[in-house]
This record gives sequence, structure tokens and C-alpha cells, in this order.
Amino acid sequence: MLLAPLCIAASYPDRPGKKNVDKLCGGCHGLKLMEPMRKTRTAWQASVEDMVTKGMKAEDDELEEVVNYFAKYFSRLNVNKASPAELTDVLDLEARQAAALVDYRAKNGDFKNFGALEKVPGVDRKKLAEQRDRIAFTTAAF
Repeated sequence: MLLAPLCIAASYPDRPGKKNVDKLCGGCHGLKLMEPMRKTRTAWQASVEDMVTKGMKAEDDELEEVVNYFAKYFSRLNVNKASPAELTDVLDLEARQAAALVDYRAKNGDFKNFGALEKVPGVDRKKLAEQRDRIAFTTAAF
């Protein structure tokens, strides 16, 4: 029996990939399950591949769109390893702010905690605070 897709929670941004996330992920286990998850792009890729081995049917471009969606809107990023492009994309920072974080990190060493990030000149503290649950400081599995 095919289950109808569940509605995506209001916190799921209406951006490219949302329809495929609803279609491919929502029908089996509900999207509320994934909402609190914060994984890396690699971990999201592995999750999608695991679902394919369990019978999820989708075209390669649909799968890529789902991974991209989760990586952009439901991921966690290690600020001590991230490139300026990743900081811009995942944390929604302006390019100059992402560059400031990377420059500061190169001169002062890895960030130890959120307070250290707030000390970086030229970075919007409010924007960082909005993304706090998406920021990691180690490469621990998530």
C-alpha cells in the first residue's frame, strides 16, 4: 500500500527540493523525524543512499536534490574546517563575513565555542545566533 506524502512542517523552507523531500521522505516515516537532525552533507548523502537500499524509488537528480536540500537547510557545519563558500551556503552568511571567519581562524586558531565566533570583527552576531544549532566546532559524528 502506497502512503500519501505527509505535509512538510512549516519550518521546512519553500525552496528547490522541498517537493521531492515531501514526496520521497515524507510518505514513509514523516518529516518530523528529520526536522531536529543536524547532519553533515556526507551524512545526509549516506542517509539517502540507505533509504534507496531499503526500497526508496527515485531518479538520481531527485536524490541529489533531496541531499542538497537537507545539506542546505538541515545540516551542521564544522566552522573550524569549513570553506568560505560552505559558510556562506550553509550558515547563510554574506561572502565577506564568511571570509572574515576563515581569516580570523587562520590567524588565531580553531574556534573553541560560540563566544569565540562572536569576537570576529565584521560578522553579524545576530545572524550567527540564528544559525547556532547548525554550528559545530569539532568533526564528531552528527
